[in-house]
Amino acid sequence: MNNKAEIQQSNEQILSYPIDDILAERFGRYAKYIILERALPDVRDGLKPVQRRILHAMNDLGLTNDKAYKKAARVVGEVIGKYHPHGDTAVYAAMCRMAQEWKVTWPLVQMHGNKGSIDGDNPAAMRYTEARLSLIAELLLKDIKKNTIHFIKNFDESETEPTVLPAYFPNLLVNGATGIAVGMATNIPPHNLQEVIAAIIMRINNRHCNLSDLMRIIKGPDFPTCGIIQGVKGIKEAYRSGKGRIAIRAKTHIINDITNPQIIITEIPFEVIKQDLIKKIDDVKTLAKINGIKEVRDETDRFGLRIVIDLTIDSKPQEILNYLFKNTNLQIYYNFNLVAIANKKPVQMNLINMLDFYINHQVDVVTKRSQYDLAQLQRRLEIINGLIMALSEVDKVIKIIRMSTDRMQAKLNLISAFNFTDIQAEAIVQLRLYRLTATDIQSLVLEKADIENKIIMLEEILNNESSLRQIIVNGLEEINSHFPLSRQSQIQGEISEITINEKATLRQENVFISISYDGWIKVISSKVFSQNLDYQDFGRKPNDTIIAGAMMNNFNNLLFFTNKGNYFLIPIFKLEENKWKDNGIHVNTLCKLEANEKIINVAEVNSFEQRNINIVVVTKYGLIKRMPLLELTTIRFNKTSKYVKLKENDSVISVNKTTGHDFIVISTRKGMTLKYLESKVPLLSKMATGVKALKINREEDEVVGMACGNSNDIYAMLTSVGSIKRILFNTIEQTSRTTKGNKIIKVPKSKNISIIKAFLSPPASFINVLTKKEKWLVIKASNINLSKVNEGIGKVVVEDIIAGDSNLVIDLKTNIIDPDLSSISENFDTKETNNGI
Repeated sequence: MNNKAEIQQSNEQILSYPIDDILAERFGRYAKYIILERALPDVRDGLKPVQRRILHAMNDLGLTNDKAYKKAARVVGEVIGKYHPHGDTAVYAAMCRMAQEWKVTWPLVQMHGNKGSIDGDNPAAMRYTEARLSLIAELLLKDIKKNTIHFIKNFDESETEPTVLPAYFPNLLVNGATGIAVGMATNIPPHNLQEVIAAIIMRINNRHCNLSDLMRIIKGPDFPTCGIIQGVKGIKEAYRSGKGRIAIRAKTHIINDITNPQIIITEIPFEVIKQDLIKKIDDVKTLAKINGIKEVRDETDRFGLRIVIDLTIDSKPQEILNYLFKNTNLQIYYNFNLVAIANKKPVQMNLINMLDFYINHQVDVVTKRSQYDLAQLQRRLEIINGLIMALSEVDKVIKIIRMSTDRMQAKLNLISAFNFTDIQAEAIVQLRLYRLTATDIQSLVLEKADIENKIIMLEEILNNESSLRQIIVNGLEEINSHFPLSRQSQIQGEISEITINEKATLRQENVFISISYDGWIKVISSKVFSQNLDYQDFGRKPNDTIIAGAMMNNFNNLLFFTNKGNYFLIPIFKLEENKWKDNGIHVNTLCKLEANEKIINVAEVNSFEQRNINIVVVTKYGLIKRMPLLELTTIRFNKTSKYVKLKENDSVISVNKTTGHDFIVISTRKGMTLKYLESKVPLLSKMATGVKALKINREEDEVVGMACGNSNDIYAMLTSVGSIKRILFNTIEQTSRTTKGNKIIKVPKSKNISIIKAFLSPPASFINVLTKKEKWLVIKASNINLSKVNEGIGKVVVEDIIAGDSNLVIDLKTNIIDPDLSSISENFDTKETNNGI
């Protein structure tokens, strides 16, 4: 319903509201409760409600620092039963956190037993541990019974609890706080007690001091786990706006021992679990992500934290350390979010706000304490004046009391006779006879003088703001003298950028890399590859074939060429190793390609500075382009660039390497083939379209392949009837670039045979044939005899091939530019069969 309606039904009044109004109102109430009553600390005492209730309950139980420990379960029961009607697990966890010195600089609770550890161990059950207040926690609770703070009824109105503690030390900044509420969170780092108190004193004495003045005292956070802080700008921004970012780095040093180099870690970042950090470093070693780590071990003892990383003799310690900084929690980033409850609402704080709120709280607490003490002293002074007057007329007082019938009449008679107040008369009737000695009378006179002096001081405090603030300063200075602790975290300049020469952390080795037509890349370690595994089990997707495969140096790069004229570079060491039967990873996880874009060639590149190396590109519509390898220089990994400008509907058929003196052989689908020197093709830039490779009718024919080589190289063609013909370059007639070329396959007139693919075919290479019927053959090129130019159609390898079938045929060697494949020739279990494998 859109409007509120009242419906009378069965003598009951039903109120109807829109559901969104109800949800908004109820969720708002819930969010407010979570924010104010559970998740965020109060800016004045730095405590969340559950922490405040724990400390108050322990104080009520008398568990002060000079008393014996009491079972933690007893404290938890007291808190739940009187103040915090929630789960005991949450209460016990909050108590343990206040006792963990690796999470708070100054623990507020002292515990006997297992309270957890920096290794992430959980505390023992509350029935096994004991607790009491720490000495500094008593400063939070001191004078709590002097009407210094406001008390409210507890959840069942059977008890009262404080809304805030007097907090004679700045707990919020000193111990920090974390919390997640509804729609907001807080993340306040711990600070050095000496620095914070000095800044508060500066702020009290100089209300006009600015952030720069304060930051000369408070250098930044000070974490209980120490560490090195980077990011002075982030600290300043956090203190200015309440939000900022810093880096916390472990404290490490390198031992450059010739026989046993080591990295020693003696401090770790705040809230990093030590065992998780050690496991992560060990995983880096186990997974061989970097080279040089022999062993990681934890040598932490009661004298301090110590993690040792043993390195190999040939390792590069600084590069390994940089890698660990970047890829483990040896360095983390800490985001300030200075949010706290102020005036019963969450507020985004800055440093000056936090100091001012604390100072105002102390002004209020000291004022109320002074008022309470003044009232108590005035009451005592009134009693002492009455006692002194009574003792001066002691005989008369005794006579009046003896003549009275009861205590009340005695008081009334005293008041009537001496004009005593009710309080004075009560004190007199309670006076014991031994107090009538001369000594006691003298002590009353001295006490009166002392009280009068104290009253003068208290009145000065209450009437003079500067005196009041000086009392606060004196108290803070006394705390500083009782709890000295120098800065533990070292602060450096800005966050230093971690640069890693990843090759320096790797072992140089050869790996086998395969690339499929559909874009699957697989890396096989040389150890696995050398085990003479069956090539039939080599993992691939159905209807996919391997277009390139070779042993490569993991320090080199892969240069990929696609049929749409794009190229991109991927360092080999960035590719993770795969298992023999895995499909590998798809190229789109490394570099985004267009729809239907295919990889047609891959080059292994160590340097683009090889000035005698050219790249030759030929397209389906018969355009050719030659360019220096230097033209493809790129430092962008995983991002595509253009290596040829294609015309509409055109695509790249082949990309090959030349030396500047090679022959280029090109074939069309109709079998027209021509050969000419690469010097006949001009050198162009990578954005050029190219020139004519041959004379061709685009509507009737298209280029299907190209090979580059010298006179002794071998040229191969796959036909639509499933045959492969291999011929020597020197048997092909040399022609002009602008001619149609010649037919070099003798085809019977009764058959319509076309060329599907043309490619370079060295004797040591392998030929993949994949048909639409998912027949895949891996054929050793040397098993197909050489033919003459006009001598038949070659050897049939797939007898039931369909004419015009779109087969994929790629020679493994020619599709890796300049690899060393001498080690792989005997490692494939090759089969020559008509049925495929």
